[in-house]
Amino acid sequence: MDRHPGTTGLLRYFEYGHLPPHLQAISKPIGDLAHELVDLLPDGPELSTMLRKFLEGKDCAVRAALDVPPEQLASSRSLEQPIPCPFRVLRVGGIAPGDRGSWLECSLPAGHDGAVHRAADGEAFA
Repeated sequence: MDRHPGTTGLLRYFEYGHLPPHLQAISKPIGDLAHELVDLLPDGPELSTMLRKFLEGKDCAVRAALDVPPEQLASSRSLEQPIPCPFRVLRVGGIAPGDRGSWLECSLPAGHDGAVHRAADGEAFA
């Protein structure tokens, strides 16, 4: 699928191969999630905003990791280990360009309450 140049332009900043392994362990999961969401969502201002905010968070996390001894980061997590995610996206709806009623339906972990919650724009998940 051809993507908007703004989307592909932002995705290039999620590359991590140039980083040392201990910083890759910080950068890779954030980049992987950004790529997964881009695969699910349409191009548009909300996707661009999400990518910019992920990028800002990734950059902050990598800079914070500069203050941690590399051996501590390298031993704490392997790049092959998945990061546990507390929810799973079940459905995405109402995501036509310009549609203000976009929503995600996610399942939350059994430890939460096992329910499926829905949040529309501007609402928080329960």
